[in-house]
Amino acid sequence: MKKIKSITFVVNDLGFFFSHRKNLITLIEKHNRKINIICPKLSSFNNNKYKHKIINFFMRQRGKNIFFELLCFFDL
Repeated sequence: MKKIKSITFVVNDLGFFFSHRKNLITLIEKHNRKINIICPKLSSFNNNKYKHKIINFFMRQRGKNIFFELLCFFDL
């Protein structure tokens, strides 16, 4: 049994990712790859809307504190 390879994206805005990277997502799907997306938890987020695996992760969308950003990086 062949294992399906996956690609993981870390994004700070899920809507922007789907609206501006639609061609990339389509290309990845044509090559039978699984897509994982790590994004901040949103209150209006609907996980059933997307067929890709969405992983909620605490991060600030507009973080400017280098220490907090490093902690998030190591937590990933």
